[in-house]
Amino acid sequence: MNSFRQDQLKAQADEQRRENFAVFEQLQALHPEISWGEATRKMFEEYINFGDMPLSLEEFEAAYANLRAAGKLKYVTRRVPTEAEVKEELIDRICELIASKNNGRDGKFGEFELKAERGKLGHQSVQQLTQRLQEITRRQHMASGSTAKDFLADVRKAEAAANPYLPYELLPQRGIHRGEEVEFDAPFFRLLAKTDIYTFKRFHNRFGGAQLTARMNG
Repeated sequence: MNSFRQDQLKAQADEQRRENFAVFEQLQALHPEISWGEATRKMFEEYINFGDMPLSLEEFEAAYANLRAAGKLKYVTRRVPTEAEVKEELIDRICELIASKNNGRDGKFGEFELKAERGKLGHQSVQQLTQRLQEITRRQHMASGSTAKDFLADVRKAEAAANPYLPYELLPQRGIHRGEEVEFDAPFFRLLAKTDIYTFKRFHNRFGGAQLTARMNG
């Protein structure tokens, strides 16, 4: 085989590898429970040659099943708090700040008022609770004469409690996709990963992999 033909075959294999890798990225999006890294990619490419011929998502799924059965895939085991858990944490912190220590004589919420307020807070979103916590923190620091450094530290603690995915934004439950309001739930993202990997990547870049993993596993 002459050098020209070898170069042609190499170019064809490289192009086929790029096309198959795009399908492989869809597989990764569908299985966030797996720790996808360079070693895992190489293992897949050795097992199912990316440059040999076109590979479908179904063929990648079959390869995934075989490697999983052989115990060769590393699983992600980190625990990501649910939205309900984040809300509960925020409500606890708010109630701790507004609770009276002398049955309301200090101008704060007494036992019964606090119970009623907790019920109201339960109907608010994570974003609303975050704003409420920050506002309470700001007012109390102004009243106590705390330093700007102390105030900023408390605000950052409040933000971290409200959004465990910082520096990424919180992913809403619903939103607009292609002009329609949709649920940003597990079926939506699984379908998106299969049919529109580029839009899925935009979600990934904006909201982070851990948050998408939590939503897809929910």
